[in-house]
Amino acid sequence: RLVAMADIQGEYASTNTTFVIASDSNYSLLFLAGLLNSTLYQYIYATMFSGLNMLGSFQFQAPQTKLLPVPKDSSEGVRSSLEAKVREILDGGPSNPDALRLQAELDLIVYQIWGLGDEDVRIIESAMKTAISSQVGDITGEVAEIED
Repeated sequence: RLVAMADIQGEYASTNTTFVIASDSNYSLLFLAGLLNSTLYQYIYATMFSGLNMLGSFQFQAPQTKLLPVPKDSSEGVRSSLEAKVREILDGGPSNPDALRLQAELDLIVYQIWGLGDEDVRIIESAMKTAISSQVGDITGEVAEIED
């Protein structure tokens, strides 16, 4: 799964970090973090860059990030909704018991931004559930081999 974080204070960095700087005033870091953490963007990334999948993990680097689509015509209200949802997720911290509900709400906002219908959403979510199940199966098989 892709994981993006809005580091508003500039406190977190590591040697394996890809930085996204919102130089275009139309997009805040919170908005971009919301897009990147959505199931839709996980699907887009997996579809566009499946050849970069290394042992169940994707490279998340600048060349790939630059190719991801960013909506041109999202209303201020929808952008604000996504930013507020990201703030709510960040405020809850990493062990938030409402994380799954908040993720589903974030996903709905992103689907709305792109104007996706119920059938589109069903296809995306089904594909991602299948991909996750496949990865869990691969890991379970590897553990079984080690134990044998």
